[in-house]
Amino acid sequence: MHKPFYIDDIDVLREKLFRAKRDGTLMGRVWDSVIRRSRNAPAQFPWFTPFVALITCEQKDIENAKDAIRNYVATLDPQTFGMGLQFHFWCFAFPHARWSLYFHWLCEIGAWDAAEEKKLKEELLTFQYINFFYGMRTKPEPECVDNQTMSLCFSNALLGHLFSESAMAKRMYVDGIRRLPSLIGGIPTSGYSGEGSTYMDCVVGPSIPFIVELLERSSGESWFDKSLPPHGGSADKVCRMIANEWMSSGLLLPWDHYGYTLPVRSCIAYAAHRSSDPFYGELLERQANWSYDQSIGWGYDDLVWSLIWWPENKKQERAKFASWSEPEVGAALVSDDAQLYLMQMWDESTPVYPTRAHVNPNSLILSAYGSPLTIDGVPDKECTAFKFEDTWREVSYMDIGSSRKFNFGAGCGGAHSVILVDNWEGMRAFTEYRQATMTAFSEKEKSVTSDVTPIYREKFPDAKAVRRRSRLCCERFWLIEDLAVFANEHKVTSRFFLRPNVIGSECGIKIETAEGVRLSLIPLLGPDKMTSTPIKGYPDRLDGESIMVDFTQQGKECRWLWLLWPEATRRTEADVSENWQAIPDAAGNLVLDAAIKLLGANPISIPLTIPPYLQRDLPVVRRWWFRRTINIPAATSWLRLPKQMLNLRMWINGKEIDTSSHKMRMNLMEPDISIPNQLQGNDVEVVLCCDTGYSQYAPDGNGGGGFYGKPLILVEEPVSGIEYAQYKDGAVGIRAGGKDFKVEHDIMEIV
Repeated sequence: MHKPFYIDDIDVLREKLFRAKRDGTLMGRVWDSVIRRSRNAPAQFPWFTPFVALITCEQKDIENAKDAIRNYVATLDPQTFGMGLQFHFWCFAFPHARWSLYFHWLCEIGAWDAAEEKKLKEELLTFQYINFFYGMRTKPEPECVDNQTMSLCFSNALLGHLFSESAMAKRMYVDGIRRLPSLIGGIPTSGYSGEGSTYMDCVVGPSIPFIVELLERSSGESWFDKSLPPHGGSADKVCRMIANEWMSSGLLLPWDHYGYTLPVRSCIAYAAHRSSDPFYGELLERQANWSYDQSIGWGYDDLVWSLIWWPENKKQERAKFASWSEPEVGAALVSDDAQLYLMQMWDESTPVYPTRAHVNPNSLILSAYGSPLTIDGVPDKECTAFKFEDTWREVSYMDIGSSRKFNFGAGCGGAHSVILVDNWEGMRAFTEYRQATMTAFSEKEKSVTSDVTPIYREKFPDAKAVRRRSRLCCERFWLIEDLAVFANEHKVTSRFFLRPNVIGSECGIKIETAEGVRLSLIPLLGPDKMTSTPIKGYPDRLDGESIMVDFTQQGKECRWLWLLWPEATRRTEADVSENWQAIPDAAGNLVLDAAIKLLGANPISIPLTIPPYLQRDLPVVRRWWFRRTINIPAATSWLRLPKQMLNLRMWINGKEIDTSSHKMRMNLMEPDISIPNQLQGNDVEVVLCCDTGYSQYAPDGNGGGGFYGKPLILVEEPVSGIEYAQYKDGAVGIRAGGKDFKVEHDIMEIV
């Protein structure tokens, strides 16, 4: 057998995975879950089959992989006439490259007869040349540096390399690989491409290992940490930025267009493979969600490449979330226990028509005790809150012979937690210039200041200074200072987008999230003149709504000093993840009585942490039922369940509990289901019914992603709130919960 491309030593990889499975490590359990899906449901998990065949070389696994390749090639001709390929051809190029690679792997283990190998190779190569070689040439060089161009250039370079005996392939290789170094080098030195966490994590990041390894195998040089022209970008810096985008709450930063999402793992595994930084291993071993099969580069092989790159560490060094800064884009302040997280962003937005690169000068992202507190992202289609008067444009994209109006207000300043001037919600840049400057950052003091005056001065020439300073103080709370100075009087608004559910507060505003975390936002300096407006449909995920909070003042010099005080109102009382009875519901039509009868007859006993078919050789079906007896404490209680339990229904002692309010949110967060008070202090029977991610492509298959987490019993944790808070004589004084806090704070001055 020849060496499969991208795998230096197949025997070493096999030994790593077999040893991990034998020893029961996390890597071994992930590998085991991939094998189970590949063997028990190959048609539902086609992206896993070539890798499993390559590792095991068992004939049944090879046949499953061959069927997956044949089925993919059979889609090529129908794709040609689809709108998707015609208007989004880059979305098809990256997956096509990997399917071609997997075909090549099977060639290396002698899986094909000569005639079929020749036929499939010609079809894969021809489709690439017709659709993606000429598609790549539509991307201007060197101006175009984005996920689309990466996808196209990489796919041409890879197929050209794999099928180099063809003159057509040689041309694709030369034109594709020539552009790859500048695509990495064209990313700023921050490592941030400007396309938001979703595209960074799901396309740019997964591209990096493929590109670097292809360049290294082609040139014999090391490319991972090499700074490249034109802007000094490097693969190492991209990986670091992707790691920085992991919030300590388990979500990706809701940076720019798409909002909160779950992280992917393969780029982190590659960084752990190439770097000595233990933080990458920390993310893999202790932070990642290994049940959810997130799409990377428009395909479902993130787990495959995670297993390939994942280093085998005998003694895993612990690493913690730490504060960080990238002067071009933003900074994060993280408490030592990782329970409090703040990110202040000032990455440059797209002039005139901001879409993915939103207008967010000094916008804030906050989370506490595992719960997101602030909102960013995009609204759903029904939300009209950000259709500002001056943010309409006519577009003809995907409309032949006609045009339609499109509103880009969701990308403008009015849709973010920023300072607004004279009610201009459509705030944006109109020309290219440096929009912000980080003026101070201290990892030790956990403080950051950024000046964003230029993006205000373009519209308001009398702007002297617009700044925000954020501090994480005493490992317990935040101080945020806003300053806006003009030559003339203006109406200045400090806007915040918070999670819904406002509760009573004597000053400022207080919210409580669905996870039981409160945030008090109190102005210690500046007027407490506030309006709060519910925004239905923003964001299009998490709660599906938010609260827009505006504090306003009029003047030439406007200033606020905010106290942001978080409190956790629930604590873990018991871990109830073990010993759940489970049965599959293959037809998806069981009712409660029938399910209980089957649960009592011959149930499976499992921990309710991931779907049963990932733990044992069980049917890979959509719907499952679970049952367990749980002791409810004699206190206000909640049952926290794993995230991604789709279409969840729940019964306690035969009575159904309404879980509908959690349906959207539990795609990202573990739901806390309130236990009726009359059940306190009793043993109860809990029955659950939910759907799982049983297929990578079925309409209701959730991309193959399963639920993940630990069922816990939570109880109420009394909190006393803030007794007093004031700013006096250059210091902030706070009393809360019987404790006094005093923090020196010199307000910002204009020099």
